[in-house]
Amino acid sequence: MGLKNIPMQVNVHQMQVVSKGSDASCEATPEGIHRDGHDYVSIVFWRRENVVGGISRVYNEALECSAEFELQQAGEAILINDRIGYHEVTSFQAQAPNKPALREVFVFDWNEL
Repeated sequence: MGLKNIPMQVNVHQMQVVSKGSDASCEATPEGIHRDGHDYVSIVFWRRENVVGGISRVYNEALECSAEFELQQAGEAILINDRIGYHEVTSFQAQAPNKPALREVFVFDWNEL
């Protein structure tokens, strides 16, 4: 079985979600469990500061959670087959309520040409 050369279009989006540091939760994915509408999606973690929560979850077609990740190190990544899987990020809040909480990722959308 050899590797295939499949032409792809790749779009990159920076997503930075900031909580102002109150007791309120911040929604990283307000749409909840979802698909992005691409062939594949990779989520590459960049940074988090003063965050409690913000867990990445991956779901199968039956919407059963198949994996959970608390991404913490720059460069950690999740690759999802967006045609058959779903994903979400749980809400988060500031660990120290008097300081902002920040979660930042880069999302790569992969589509076969």
